[in-house]
Order: sequence, then C-alpha cells, then structure tokens
Amino acid sequence: MHEPVLQHTLVAFALMLIVVGFTESSIYAVLDFFGKPPTFAGVVVAVQGAGAIVGGVTASRWVRRLGEAGTVTVGMALLALGLAIVALTSTLWVTLAAVVVFGYGLPLTFIAFMTMLQRRTPHGLIGRVSAAVETVMGAPQAVSLAVGALLVTLLDYHVIFAIMAAFTGSAVVYLLIFLRGELFRPNSPLPTSRAGSSPDI
Repeated sequence: MHEPVLQHTLVAFALMLIVVGFTESSIYAVLDFFGKPPTFAGVVVAVQGAGAIVGGVTASRWVRRLGEAGTVTVGMALLALGLAIVALTSTLWVTLAAVVVFGYGLPLTFIAFMTMLQRRTPHGLIGRVSAAVETVMGAPQAVSLAVGALLVTLLDYHVIFAIMAAFTGSAVVYLLIFLRGELFRPNSPLPTSRAGSSPDI
C-alpha cells in the first residue's frame, strides 16, 4: 500500500487496538474497587455513550478543521488521556469524567479514519482495501480481548489502564513523528500517485 498517511494511521490503530480491548474485562475490576455491583456497568456504558454521542456529532467539524489525520491524532490523544486519568485516580466521579473523555475520543478516531480510508483509496479497490483493513484491525482487537481477560486476574486495574494509556499515547507519538507534515491540515491534497486509476496497493 503506497499511501503513507493511510499506512501510518493503520499502524497507529493497531497499537491502540492491541490494548483497547482490555477495557472489556477491566471494567468489572473498576466496579469491584469502588464497591459497585456489576449492574453499575450500565451507568458506565451510558456515561461513555453520552461522550460518544457528542463526539459523533462534532466529528465532522474536527475533520473539516484538522483533516482526517489530525482528527485521528486528536481522538487517540483523548483516548490516552481518559485511560491515563482512570489509571491515576481512585475517585469514582473523576473516573466517570474520564470515561466521558474516552467516549468522546472514540468516534473522532474511527470516523476520521473511515473517512480517510474512503478518500484515499481508489474506488475500484475500496472493497479489497476495506477487507484488508478490517483483517489488520480485527486481529489486534481479538488478541486484546484475550490478553485483557488474563491481565485482570494478575494486575491491579490501575496498572492495566496505565498500560492502555501508554500504548495509545505511543500511537499518538508515532503519528506526530511520521505524519508531522500531514497533521492538522484541513483537506490536505492527495499524493500525485492517486491521480491514476490503479496505484500500487
């Protein structure tokens, strides 16, 4: 795939997806820490959903102002921030506030990436490229779920969230380094190689 913006963004996504699945198991360790019943997970999901709704509504504005790559970077930075706050706090309301931040960052990240995928892939190859991207993204996420289930039996949830924050933060740093010329530029022009109908993928 000779599309550096898409390539590097996909690498960053893989770094994030390797750990983001840890939340599925870790949420119950968080509830245990605060002495809440498993049913309280519904409150956490609702709080995250509220952040996600606002993020979804505002995502197009972010993309228009910062471009797809810039919005992905901001979204991942918010994910890392939310995870880091959960790792550092032992207060329930602060944890819930961090979940809102995490929820807000999710749609920014995914909407911007899917926009980038559609915009930077030739129409004749969009099906194959989308299938390949789903495979590349699905494998780390599956591994993440399995590893997260194991880690929650071995580590305090603060440590697990710190690991997630570190990996997601690393993805942000990766984008800042390798896409520094493409970030935060609205409607950045596509490479000249895209002018042809069948570039190498």
